[in-house]
Amino acid sequence: MQQLTDEAPETLRFSVLCQRLGSGLQEQLEDFLRDYPQTRLVIIDTLQKVRDGTVNRGSMYASDYDDMAALKAIADRHNLCMILVHHLRKLTDSSDPFNEVSGSTALMGAADTTYLLKKSNRAEEEAIASTPTT
Repeated sequence: MQQLTDEAPETLRFSVLCQRLGSGLQEQLEDFLRDYPQTRLVIIDTLQKVRDGTVNRGSMYASDYDDMAALKAIADRHNLCMILVHHLRKLTDSSDPFNEVSGSTALMGAADTTYLLKKSNRAEEEAIASTPTT
């Protein structure tokens, strides 16, 4: 944050601890948004840290979709943007870079938009964004 600005806005809030999806996170977000109704952006870094990690609803696709749908419902209800940071697979796919998203296609299917940020190599300071074409 200090590399971006000398003085952060008064309305900026950080939380470094939270519950997991299905174990209190949704309630924590709702409480926060009730206390700070002017919030327009929530960033969760990383999605995997707030997931319970088990595929207990029948399939990976169902688990991914349920988790995304729960967070999207909060974003929609409060008219805010929610950015969920997630990782890519190590293997690349030159035919469709969105195949590199770790997890099932439900992660992108339940989201309004998906962006990929990729560096040409780890040492690079800049990344290139990709968005799906329709």
